[in-house]
Amino acid sequence: MMHWHHPREATVMRRVAAGEKESGEGGMMPSFKCKDIGMDCAFEASADTEEELMRKVAEHGKEEHQMETMPPDLQEKVRAAIKA
Repeated sequence: MMHWHHPREATVMRRVAAGEKESGEGGMMPSFKCKDIGMDCAFEASADTEEELMRKVAEHGKEEHQMETMPPDLQEKVRAAIKA
């Protein structure tokens, strides 16, 4: 017996099988890795929204990289490296 799936369900199933996480908004959760911007750092994070993810990245920068604030050029670099 064949089972028919909605096309979106099949896409989600493929992405989950590939190790990606689904957000509650119907898309994939934005994620970031320090190594993607050239840092020698194993930090990885994901969140439901890009704004929440940027808060996590900023907190990490403060705690682990001694950055009181994230300069605008680095914010742009981080945003460009976010995978959705």
